[in-house]
Amino acid sequence: QSLLAVAELLEQAREPEPEATPAYASLADLDTDPPPPRCWVIDQWLPRGTVTALFGGGGIGKSLLIQQAATCIGNGVGIFGATVTRGPVLAYLCEDDNNEVRRRQRDIFAHLGRSPAYSAEGLHIAGRAGCENVLLTFGADRLPVPGPFLGTVERECGRIRPAVLMLDNIAQMFGGIENDRYMVTAFANLLAGIAHRFDCAVLLLGHVAKMQNSEYSGSTAWEAAVRPRLWMGRREDGLIQLHRRKANYAGQASIVMEYQHGALVEIDESRRDESAAVRAAEPAVLEALATFTAPHGAHGPAPAGRKNLLTVGKKNRLLHRPEVSGRRG
Repeated sequence: QSLLAVAELLEQAREPEPEATPAYASLADLDTDPPPPRCWVIDQWLPRGTVTALFGGGGIGKSLLIQQAATCIGNGVGIFGATVTRGPVLAYLCEDDNNEVRRRQRDIFAHLGRSPAYSAEGLHIAGRAGCENVLLTFGADRLPVPGPFLGTVERECGRIRPAVLMLDNIAQMFGGIENDRYMVTAFANLLAGIAHRFDCAVLLLGHVAKMQNSEYSGSTAWEAAVRPRLWMGRREDGLIQLHRRKANYAGQASIVMEYQHGALVEIDESRRDESAAVRAAEPAVLEALATFTAPHGAHGPAPAGRKNLLTVGKKNRLLHRPEVSGRRG
């Protein structure tokens, strides 16, 4: 009888488990039960519940930018000319240690005029230089295998419930071949799953290729598998430009920034052009002012018919006095 029971158990183990029915979207009740509006962590730039990729050349300031954005999100301060949804931030910066994170953060607080004692709450930023940072790798059969750091990231997302998870960068966390479309898509899908499960935005940083004007490196799946793709580039005048190159949920846009005292400062180019025009015109205005206000002759009043700004102004003041003009005050 015991042998029969064992045989039954073995038979049940051989039976395949029934496949789960896919969760189809409910469409017939859209009029009565509309879907909620899309949520943004940074309006038009960083949507919640999906993956955004940010690419740029080495040393251009990607890590600084996301740490500055993290500070704004954690404190409800606008950035990129957009409003933010305040919430906790979880960031792993794999090319810096914690001392560098702290040095950079001191400059960011100074730029924003905020006190560390009152503005650091909600900022969970770890410098992981020299640590094991792989989230996903692949076996000999090319099937995905969870990396040693994945469990830590998922556990911390469950504990902190961040508004955004920032991962810096692809080279440290992706244990596959960057030109392999399948591997790249599997990695992006893993991050999308984290974004869905923990209702957060995921911001993934990556480097560009060596070729000039490259906007990312590796397979085109790095662009296809994410919703927004951002790109940082340096202009010929030295200013840094952040482009919203791919934007499934918003239009393309760009902002201009300048590195100042350890922070990236947004530049209003329209006002910058006006200031440049004023500076260019200033010498001519000063020269004209000196000419019109200069006295004519070494002694005595200016000759008849010769006027300057001072004499005209004096005459106007006299004419407007009641005893001269005949008007009563």
